[in-house]
Amino acid sequence: MVSLGMQAEAVDVALRASWIAGDRADLEMAHACRRAALWLLRRHDTGDHLLKLELHRRLGEFEAAAAYALSIQTLSPDPRIAQVAGFQLKLTRAGNDARHSMVDVFALEQAN
Repeated sequence: MVSLGMQAEAVDVALRASWIAGDRADLEMAHACRRAALWLLRRHDTGDHLLKLELHRRLGEFEAAAAYALSIQTLSPDPRIAQVAGFQLKLTRAGNDARHSMVDVFALEQAN
């Protein structure tokens, strides 16, 4: 796919494969698919910083995830993006590598 110029599609396939593997409790395969997606994102520098942050956190790479989160919070002109990065930073600092959704982001905001 990548050699055909279909980088976004390749990332999408890797992400979907990681979700399926995670749902089947195959953590080794889920991590391998997340690593593939992260490699593709880095290789083609897509600028998907929130996705890279999420992948680092889900892989348990908390130092890298925290660095991305802080950078995004500082540099993003969009407060919604900064809010998601802040949520990710809280998860990262707690050592949380679990699946979360956007609903979780906004539920936390309403609780505070």
